[in-house]
Amino acid sequence: MSNKLYKILRSKGYTSRECEYALNRYKGRMFIKEVRELDFNTLSKSKLNFYIIDSEWNIKWLRDKAYIGTKAYQGMAYFWGYRYRHSLRECTNASRRLVHDLFLKEGLKLEGETKRHDEIMDHVFNNPIHRKILDKKYGGAGKSDYVHYDKDFNLIKEEV
Repeated sequence: MSNKLYKILRSKGYTSRECEYALNRYKGRMFIKEVRELDFNTLSKSKLNFYIIDSEWNIKWLRDKAYIGTKAYQGMAYFWGYRYRHSLRECTNASRRLVHDLFLKEGLKLEGETKRHDEIMDHVFNNPIHRKILDKKYGGAGKSDYVHYDKDFNLIKEEV
């Protein structure tokens, strides 16, 4: 393949298969006709940089998808059950990694939705700073609706 973007990605250490994945992504139906018919050899440097960054992110996401269930998970790919979609979609990679590692440490299924999963999610996300963000973004519940746990998951009563 004599594609300029392909050569740049290969020079950064990505495998041939990963580069093909990144490039084939632009040929799909989800992109407008102009993007599908792009000639990466004639793009300006700034436009080429956009596609390099986008391709690198997609390759990293693909790799992270393979790391789900291991200590190498970086927090980019999704692993959670339906019930936790709002909390985990909106959080940082570090928070996702923490939840992922706690689920693994407890021996829980990553896509599970049990009471123990709920306790871990409450422990990670029901801290004052994160609560303010969620309250501001979603309207939030009243202060008495939150339950808190200490680092050993012992229930802490919140002052009303």
